[in-house]
Amino acid sequence: MRRRSSPDKKGHQVLKEEAKESTQKESKPQNAFDFKPFILAIGLRIVAHVFLFDYLIKSPEFTTPWNSVERLKEAVHIVNEYGISAYKGDTFHLMPIILKILGPFTSFPIIYHGIFIGLDIFGSILLKIFSRKYLRKKEIEKRIKEPDVENYSNLVFWIYLFNPMSIGASAIGSISTLLNFLVILFIYCIIFRRFNIAAFLMVFLVFVYPYYIALMAPLLIAATSRKLITMSVIFASTGSIFAVNCLIENARYWLPNTFYFFWSIKDLTPNVGLFWYLFVFIFEQYRQLFQWCFQLISVVSMIPLTITLKQDPVLLIFGALAHVAVLSTYPSYSEATVLLAMYPLFPHILNYTRNTLISFGTIVAALVLSPIMWRMWMITGSGNANFYFAITVVYTFALNFMATDVFYGLSRMNFVETCKEEGIEEPDKIPLAFKGVTPFITDPKKLVS
Repeated sequence: MRRRSSPDKKGHQVLKEEAKESTQKESKPQNAFDFKPFILAIGLRIVAHVFLFDYLIKSPEFTTPWNSVERLKEAVHIVNEYGISAYKGDTFHLMPIILKILGPFTSFPIIYHGIFIGLDIFGSILLKIFSRKYLRKKEIEKRIKEPDVENYSNLVFWIYLFNPMSIGASAIGSISTLLNFLVILFIYCIIFRRFNIAAFLMVFLVFVYPYYIALMAPLLIAATSRKLITMSVIFASTGSIFAVNCLIENARYWLPNTFYFFWSIKDLTPNVGLFWYLFVFIFEQYRQLFQWCFQLISVVSMIPLTITLKQDPVLLIFGALAHVAVLSTYPSYSEATVLLAMYPLFPHILNYTRNTLISFGTIVAALVLSPIMWRMWMITGSGNANFYFAITVVYTFALNFMATDVFYGLSRMNFVETCKEEGIEEPDKIPLAFKGVTPFITDPKKLVS
């Protein structure tokens, strides 16, 4: 006689098949490429370009003397119509190769702005790729758990793609959008160990905005055994880019309007930085002293930071970008977009930070209040320069507070690990005065109350 299969076995097989189907359905959306975020991001940038272009192009939060697309158009018009060098006046402050490459596209606004929106979208994709790579490394080091890798890399992607700062900058075709893409490509090359390309990108960034010289520190730290080759590429790239610029334009014209322009701080147009307001009130006889102090602090302060963060070049890049966003001469919101997007890259450190909510809440408050203060000062006349400068101080303070909080979290994390190695299971018992000062502790057991 034939044996019938029991109903329990049949039910078990049905449940197995249903489970397989459900897992296949769940895995397909994860593996499939989702176009919805990109469609939404492109749509937001197009809407901002169509309806807010006239406002954003005049906004000091997005437009500065060196990244303005209007000044680029004016330089192209002067060269084409009158045959005069774009550097004879005091309006254009980018190197000649930028004028030669981007200049022709300004006659075709749709193509020009389409290119910059495309760079922003492609930059977000690169951000997600290298953040996943970096977080996988931290997973291997058992700093984070496996499910968090995809979550945090997606968070990096979303923060950059839908940040109002990046949307506004790409909508007006700001040169800072191009630099942000190059910075993202630089970090990508560092993580994937393409140091020669990273060295060339760093030199190009320095020729456009000299404060990106801060990126040389993480480049040399990451290069380890290839430092000599990397330095050779840096020198070769510097000479090549300088020679190409000199072939396009006489150096005595473009050098004073590029490098010397950033050094001399002659243009005191309001922006989201600190230089313009302070140098308005500095007496002429003290100007050179403060000029040297302000310019050197943006570079010299990278030395102790490099010594502290030499074990993690990506975290050092985060610190370098904070220097550019806070301590440069003519910053805009665009210089902070990559910095803010990189914040979720360090979940193992963020567990020890204290002021995340305060920092980001203050940044949002500054974003809302800065156009209001500008309107009160410049349009309605119900305020003065102190109103706008106060909100720029709040903005720079918030960025600085956010970056230093991450570095505090790193110190605290190292301190907790040191305590665990010494056999202290509850490091929170250590008095607050000793928290985060690991280098000065010889025996943590003596500090436990």
